Amino acid sequence: MIIKKMSLLLFALLFTLTGCKEEEKIQVLKPQIGNMIIKMRQPALMYRSENHLLVTDTGNNVIYQIEDGKKKIYSGKISKEDIYGFPKNEYQDGTNDEAKYGDPYGITKFLSGYAITDRANNRIRYITEEGVKTIAGTGEAGLLDGKGTESQFHSPAGITTDDDGNLYIADSLNHCIRKMDPQGNVSIYAGGEKGYLDGDRLKAQFHTPIGIYYENDLLYITDSENQRIRKIDLKNGKVETVAGNAAYYEDSELYAGGFSDGTVEVAQFDHPTGIIKHGDSIYIADTGNSAVRQIKDGIVTTIMQIEDEDVSIYPTKPVGLAIEGDTLYISDSFAGLLYSLTGIE
Repeated sequence: MIIKKMSLLLFALLFTLTGCKEEEKIQVLKPQIGNMIIKMRQPALMYRSENHLLVTDTGNNVIYQIEDGKKKIYSGKISKEDIYGFPKNEYQDGTNDEAKYGDPYGITKFLSGYAITDRANNRIRYITEEGVKTIAGTGEAGLLDGKGTESQFHSPAGITTDDDGNLYIADSLNHCIRKMDPQGNVSIYAGGEKGYLDGDRLKAQFHTPIGIYYENDLLYITDSENQRIRKIDLKNGKVETVAGNAAYYEDSELYAGGFSDGTVEVAQFDHPTGIIKHGDSIYIADTGNSAVRQIKDGIVTTIMQIEDEDVSIYPTKPVGLAIEGDTLYISDSFAGLLYSLTGIE
């Protein structure tokens, strides 16, 4: 697929491109950061809801709403900084103006509002127009099933909802996928032991799953430290590898990231994060490669990548993905930008 047009944050910022060249299968871009109309500190994952985007900003510890070219805080208070200039992670339920977060990361539609993974607080939060409340997690890092706030997580990341209203959470440092039903019951759905193994969901192994996306009884997962894309069939409970091939680092049990297109059996990724399905294609934010990748018909293709030859230019680190029509929105956690690719199939 050839992306014929790249428009950087049409609704949000002025972004000057230099050295843009179009190749047969890939747009290679050298971005120069210009005057910002809208600037986020460290955007992570996002969710497209009706006529606006909701974006988690882990740098400011808030959730932003972007609509009609304008940005506003949807929930949370911008965190104060510590003596080193890093945001202070905080925790408080209440109205959306009063609520405080610690590294909010994943977001999805849930019941009449939205569910958020609050990573540093090891909790799942629930946002409505009325305010924010904690619906799962004690706040202590751990792996414990149970009802709502009796359960424990360890750095939950991506989150998605199925057709029956169940939440699925990439519980990254517990190396598993958790499930929470609409009544608040939390359980391990897949994994739980660090490693790499396909098969039955309760015997399968993951290593730091980050992104997760539901469509048609399938969960698509970025298995970040395994450098692979996995999926779980909710009907038969089987875990399979969709794409990715990696070898161990020398004298290590960690898989090394790589970069290559090709068939799903040979293609390589480097710490993939965000993931979304659209039509017959899966799109992946391949963070370590500063690229956006597409999987279609058994082939992995790079559709966007940033060159980093000029050290004065920030290379992008794509994390979050959202789609509206033929436009793919991408969050850049490193430069604090949002931008878009048009012409998505």
